[in-house]
Amino acid sequence: MSINKVTLLGHVCADPKITTFENGGKLCSFNLATNEKGYTTKEGHVVADSAEYHHIVIKRPGLVDVVEKYLKKGAKLYCEGKIKTRTLGMEDGEIKTTKDIVVDVIELV
Repeated sequence: MSINKVTLLGHVCADPKITTFENGGKLCSFNLATNEKGYTTKEGHVVADSAEYHHIVIKRPGLVDVVEKYLKKGAKLYCEGKIKTRTLGMEDGEIKTTKDIVVDVIELV
């Protein structure tokens, strides 16, 4: 058995990009930032705040409509999905890939 599940809570980096296809289908994509608060160790070493950026993709028709209508830059968003690897092509003789989070559950917080 294996599990491919991602749960994220973060802020939308920019207004979502909606792509509409000839068959009427839609796809939504945007980046979501998750932040980790910095801290100071007992020894006085300061660890700075840090952020991770996740490329979110939504394909479910009803969900894309909700995102298109309500989600804007800066919004706080909870989402669940799975990691998918996508091939971008060849560059300098190497295959370039990227990781997407394909989301099927969202909640505007």
